Order: sequence, then C-alpha cells, then structure tokens
Amino acid sequence: MNKQFFTNKLKHTALATAVIFTAACMPEDDFQDIEVLAPSPSISLPILNTNLKVSDLIRTDDGGLLEKNSDGSYSLFYRQNVQSKRLGEYFPPIPSQQFSESISLGISAPAFTLSPEPVSFDGEIPLDLGELTLYKVECKQGELKVGLTSDYDHDLYVSLTLPEVLDANDEPLVLEFNLPSWASDYSFKTKDLTGYSLNIDQEKISYIMEVSIEGTGNAIDATDEISFDLSIEDIDFSYLEGNFKGITVPVNADTLEVPFLANAVNGEVALNPNITFEFINSFGVPIVTDFSNIYVKRKSGMVVKLEDEGESQFFSGEYGFPYLLDRNELPAMKTQKVDRTNSNLEDAFAELPRGIAYLFGFELNSTEGDTSFVSENSSVGIDMEVELPLEGRFDIILEDTIAVDLGFEQEVEEFKVLIKTENGFPINAGLQVFFLDEEGEKIYDNSGKVVSLFGEDAQLLKAAQIINSATGETNSTTIDMPISATIDAEKYELIKQAGSMLVQASLQSQSEDDGMIKLYDNYNIRFSLAMQIKSSLNLSN
Repeated sequence: MNKQFFTNKLKHTALATAVIFTAACMPEDDFQDIEVLAPSPSISLPILNTNLKVSDLIRTDDGGLLEKNSDGSYSLFYRQNVQSKRLGEYFPPIPSQQFSESISLGISAPAFTLSPEPVSFDGEIPLDLGELTLYKVECKQGELKVGLTSDYDHDLYVSLTLPEVLDANDEPLVLEFNLPSWASDYSFKTKDLTGYSLNIDQEKISYIMEVSIEGTGNAIDATDEISFDLSIEDIDFSYLEGNFKGITVPVNADTLEVPFLANAVNGEVALNPNITFEFINSFGVPIVTDFSNIYVKRKSGMVVKLEDEGESQFFSGEYGFPYLLDRNELPAMKTQKVDRTNSNLEDAFAELPRGIAYLFGFELNSTEGDTSFVSENSSVGIDMEVELPLEGRFDIILEDTIAVDLGFEQEVEEFKVLIKTENGFPINAGLQVFFLDEEGEKIYDNSGKVVSLFGEDAQLLKAAQIINSATGETNSTTIDMPISATIDAEKYELIKQAGSMLVQASLQSQSEDDGMIKLYDNYNIRFSLAMQIKSSLNLSN
C-alpha cells in the first residue's frame, strides 16, 4: 500500500477557538457530529487519500504493469527479455589451411620446340578443421593465396580450377597463371573469398590443373616440376552447414525482479501465479536445454527451486526445444506456461516473492550424421512473463515511513486522530502508527513500551461482503462514527521531536470458504482523516 497515510509535515496554526479542519476533497459532513472542544488553539490536519483503488494498493513503479482483465479483475505482469550472444561472437575459429603439391609433365628431350595439347592434373586438398565438422562455409571474409614455381625453361600457361570454391552464381573459382621462360619462374595470385562458398563435406576440396607448354628449343627433363602452394586464411562465416555438437550457447545469469507488495515487511500470501516462457530460436540445430537453475527468491531471503510436477518434463531437461528445419524459415518459436498444474510454482510463491533468478543452459546437439545449419546471427531469445492475477489470500503487514514535524509553538495538552472509513474490499485491515526519532528508531516511554497511536486490536477497515462471486460485487462496510486515537501531554513530550512516523497496516482477506479472492476494478476504500490538537491558550502571544 504505497499511498502515504499522512502529509509530510504538520502546519503550525493558532486559532482563537478549537476547529477541526478537513481536506477540500473530503465530504463536508464527515465530521459534523464531532463536538467542538472548549476554546483553545487548534492545528490544521493531515489528510489521507479519500479514494483508494486496486491500482493504488499495488506497487508498479519497479517494472510491474497492472492490467485489467475482461471480467474487471486485475493481473500484475512482470516481463523480461533474455537473449543469448550471436553465434559469431563465440563460435570456434575456423583454422587456416596450408597445402603444397608438385607435378611433372614427364617429358625428356635435348631440345624441345613442340606445343602439345594441354595436360590436365587433378587432386585433393585435405582440410584440417580441428574439432569442427563442417560441410559448407559461406564466407563473410577470407583470403585464398596460390603461388606457382616452374623448373621448365619454357613458356607455361596454367589454369587452376577449384570446383568446391563457388562464387555467388555457383560458378567454380578459376585462377590463371603465365610463366614465360624469359621472366621470373614464380607467379602468385590472391583471391578475396568474401561472398564465396566452400563445399567441404568430405573435409577436403579438389583441384584441376591444366598446363599448356610452348617449347623454346631448350632442353626438357622428366624431373622438371611445377610446384604450387595454396593457403586459405582469415576465414569468417556468414552461414555454416555441419554437425555441431557440444557447443554451449552463452546466456548470462540474471534475476527478474518481482516486487509485488514491495512495501510488505512480513506475512504470507497465497497466489495463483504463472510464468510464460516464449522461446525464439534461429539455430537450425537440435538443442539440449537445461532449465534446472530457476529459483524464486523470497522476501525472507529463502530461495525455492522450481521443479516439475505431474507429467511435466520442462525443468528436468527433456523439453523439446524448437529449431529451424529450413534456413529460409522464420525463427522457430514455442511457448511454455508454468503454473500450479505442472510445477511447484504455487508453493514457491507461498511467501512474499521478490524475484526469479535464472541461469538457462543451451547446447548445440546435432545427432550422428545430421546436417545442421547456423548463421553468424543465430541466437536463442526468451521472452519471460510472470503474471500475478490479483487473486489470493492475504495475511500480510505493509509499512511506510512519513516525515512529520510535531514541534508546535503552543503547549500541547493532547492531540487526537479521527478516522472514518468505507471499505469495498473483502479484506480486513488494522492500522498502527509508531513515532521515530531522528535516527529512525522507535520512541519508547518511561516504562520501556514503544509509543504507538492505536491500541493493538484497532481494526479500521472491516471487510466488505462478497455478494456475487462471478463479478466480485460487494456490499461496502462503513464505520459511521469516527475511531479516535489520543496522545496525552506526557506522551506528546516524548514524540514532539519525532522526525517521522512509521505506519503499519495489516491486511487479512476473508471469504466464506477461505478460498482465494479476486480484486476488481470497482473495489475502493474511502478514508476521512482529521487530527485535533488541543493546547493551552497563551494570551501574551
């Protein structure tokens, strides 16, 4: 209950006769039946909000959202989005590759002047991918380097084709080299692989080398060779196909704060909460989940682990997590609702909740021989929504601290607080006010008893009677004559230096079958509060 019970400071006013003041927003006839005291100065009065509704009882300034249901009842929602890192931020790097090969035309002659038909050679370039099993890489960046050297003292033209290195049109990469006899015997080419695809399902790529030679008349030997070195470096991907197993998807641990009745200091509630998890997955890989580390944190400091009940297997790790079956699909989505029917959530919320602490676990888990796919932006998202229908049993104590100034110039003989109420809530409420010193400690009298405003059994709000359980309609309960609380001059001397008041309200719901009650939008409490200060008249002033 976050409405302040009293204004923050009493106003100093001296009048010739005793007068009771009320707020302009209060009904004019609330205190017409109060007898005016004998002439002596009096003080103007702090006023309580005279119309308190459901939305005023529940604190939503810490992230909660109060929403009205179709039947007029309310639910309180707390929502949070959890997002894993993008795959490209943690995926193991693809190793650079190195390869060397030498070939010979196998021709020997003391003088060679012929230009025979081109000679073709083919082979395979094995790839070392470490622990990765990749079938296709679409490159976001990368560089392919090829260098050729020749022992031949003749003009050479070499065409190198890499059938598994494909451009955006699925055309294989072809590199051409000229090695004239009169120039250097070395030729080097570099190719930017951005936008290229590497088909490497056998952990190798093939090559086809076609060599054309034009004799210069110089000798040729069967031991003469053409050597080439190939490297693939700085590979980064935009898309991968492969078999991905044992790769953890990082999700940071966090807490969704649930400050329901955040100013409650003690007591119990019985709620009917539910949590909806909406999973959004852009991986094309089966995923093993671990939802065993989700806890409800209570106001008392205790934590309760959420567990399955009945046939549910959500928290046990057997949950069928959604994933893409085709790369052109929208992200896969699935919703799981956790409530009293499939978990211990009701027990976890049996005491005042303060938050839900979580650490979600996700691991890529391709099956044997499975071809899975991911992109650099693949991630797992969780939209988590906690709904607290305002339906339950309440036996709690709320408190709030309000700054006051009771240091009046006149000598105070007594002051009296007058309260009148009209309650449309099916909830009983008691009220107690304590006085705090400048250090925020309760003030005690000479006998060691804490100074309070009301008796221990003061019940200022009597529960309304529910007359229609389907609509929540009630008969309001009114206390016609004001309840009063009086502080005499002796106690006033103890509290006049008080810097604040500690207001405690105890709420206890009731229903015919002791079941849960709903809170509807038409419930309200009307308060009228006045304070009467009686002091001695000092004519010299």
